[in-house]
Amino acid sequence: MVLALLACALTCGATGVLFSAWRRSKPTPLTTLAGWLLLLMAMLIWSAQSGPEFGVSFTLLTLALAAWCFALATADHRQQKTKPQPRGQLPLARIRTIGHQLWRVITVVLLAGTVSVSALVALGKLSPLSAVNAMVMAALLSPLLWGLMSYWLLADPRRARPILSLLLTGLVSGVVILL
Repeated sequence: MVLALLACALTCGATGVLFSAWRRSKPTPLTTLAGWLLLLMAMLIWSAQSGPEFGVSFTLLTLALAAWCFALATADHRQQKTKPQPRGQLPLARIRTIGHQLWRVITVVLLAGTVSVSALVALGKLSPLSAVNAMVMAALLSPLLWGLMSYWLLADPRRARPILSLLLTGLVSGVVILL
């Protein structure tokens, strides 16, 4: 219990030292080093009491809470003097713009997601992996492939090129899966 209180006090002190070094106008490497060394000592004390996995976690949690306390204590809480801005009515979106955005959602969410999963399942079927390992590979890699395909769909200046490529990839993947 005493070690926990000491480690908590060291972490709060290290946060205060680092915060004061950060708030100064000139760089203060000695103060910054002292703050980091205090934090390292606190982490070692936490680790000695609870083990390294809990010691690092407790140090980071205490550091975050102490930093929030220092930020709230030194924040400027005065009422800001601002003039109210006149607001006009928002323009309605055009039908063409809404259709374009819906098409993007359909291609990015449905097409890219379906093609990424089907391509990885087909790749798993063609690989020498067992069925379970192939499904795990497909499950783990599909978000990455889906994100890459979505990026391509949104970034390519020619809209038809990625859509046609993904449709062809999905067709080939479906044939491999069914055979």
